[in-house]
Amino acid sequence: MRKRLILTATVVATLGQGCLPPVTAPTAPDATSTRSALGEPSPEGLVGFKMGFGKLPGAAPSSGLPAGPRPSIVLGADIPVIPPDVTVLRERKTAPDEILLQNITSAARVPAGTLGRAPSASALTLRWRDDQGYRWTYDAALHRVGFDRITGADTATVSQLLQDDRLIQTAKAFLDERGALTRGWGKPELSFSWFKWWERALGENRCMNDAALGAVRELGKKGDADVKNAPLLPFRDSGARCVNPEFPTLQAVDYAATRDEQLVLNDRGESIFAAHLVVNVKDGTVQSGWFELPTDLDRSNYPALSANETLERLRAGGLNPITGSSPGVTITLNSFVIGLHKHTVTADDQPRSYFLPALWARGTVRRADGSTTGYATLVPLVRDDAFTKQ
Repeated sequence: MRKRLILTATVVATLGQGCLPPVTAPTAPDATSTRSALGEPSPEGLVGFKMGFGKLPGAAPSSGLPAGPRPSIVLGADIPVIPPDVTVLRERKTAPDEILLQNITSAARVPAGTLGRAPSASALTLRWRDDQGYRWTYDAALHRVGFDRITGADTATVSQLLQDDRLIQTAKAFLDERGALTRGWGKPELSFSWFKWWERALGENRCMNDAALGAVRELGKKGDADVKNAPLLPFRDSGARCVNPEFPTLQAVDYAATRDEQLVLNDRGESIFAAHLVVNVKDGTVQSGWFELPTDLDRSNYPALSANETLERLRAGGLNPITGSSPGVTITLNSFVIGLHKHTVTADDQPRSYFLPALWARGTVRRADGSTTGYATLVPLVRDDAFTKQ
């Protein structure tokens, strides 16, 4: 029997000019570096050793926090020594180059004269189905592959859970069977562990009542495996009416993104993901998700913030300040690691991503009422005058 392959390609062309090891500080190459003083070759030309991308496009990352009360900051660990220069990474373009664009349009019988002399592709999307019941999409701008099963989950909740290791193994096997290159990704983890949540509840002698059951069923109906707030369960000896527990059918496994073995982080000091897979707990299969494809990077050194500037921005909350705060709030920071902040801008109608070394600070927030919560923030270390907009 012939296998059917459904393939849709969309090309938008515009005319234009042609797991994390501990890190104490970003390392600037010295005179013994093998990199040529003239630069390293790249599809976009030679990249110089220092400020090889020119001024970085866009504005320097900042919180934009207005003047006002600030919380008290306690430093419970030493801040890493920041060298004078830090290495910025630039992701190479993932849209089709001129040759591939010409080949695609020629195969589609697009008149050659429509391309002009220096065509520049800004988007490419492919869609297809496989023989195992999955729909697939490739997006060149995002440089990722997405997928979903044609047949959805038949129930919103289940009465039995799978251990986290089983879910992670299911996701890993799915990627391995399809040849996805996971080398360099972070360790896979559950977006939210219902197994640990229920195990902790049983240890505290809690149970599921009608209200909690309704909340879980609602989460299951939404099919959103990224759970922010699971329902609070009552104690068994509180007079609560306990019912048989249920849990969402769909649960997510995430892989953290890394570049040069450093975690990629957002403004809130949280990992940006390289892959997100939703597992169907009932039948032990992967239901949907996406994963990024391997990328090529260019590298160049840029001037870094001074130690005083870094400390000043850290005390102001970095990219994740606590708004509406007061001196009655205390932030204790007891972990400092160098990570990467993803700086994405639009250039020549295409998204371009740069990865800026940043101080990743983690700790706790203690509020005036005595409650404490976890806290993280980020201070990008590239100087403001290295960007095109101040």
